[in-house]
Amino acid sequence: MSVVKQEHVEHAIADLRFEKWGKKTTVGMATLVNGFEIVEASSCVKEENYNEGIGRQIVTERLHQKIWELLGFQSQNEKAETPTEINDKAFDEDEDDS
Repeated sequence: MSVVKQEHVEHAIADLRFEKWGKKTTVGMATLVNGFEIVEASSCVKEENYNEGIGRQIVTERLHQKIWELLGFQSQNEKAETPTEINDKAFDEDEDDS
């Protein structure tokens, strides 16, 4: 993919969930098709100004922006002469970090 488009972002999302936390916060989680999960939140100052629809809209925009960045990195990495390689040992749960 040479250009990340909105449709790429939308197709990357397998599931999108929202919850109201407390009296004025909306939290959303996007699960991507590869199983990666991204969480964002939106909150207002005054409880009486809380609107769940607006909260969902803000959270959705924030999630889409993060996914856009991830897809942009992926696209750039695929084109790079020396792509970023992730060392599996960095993610090995059996390794001692001390």
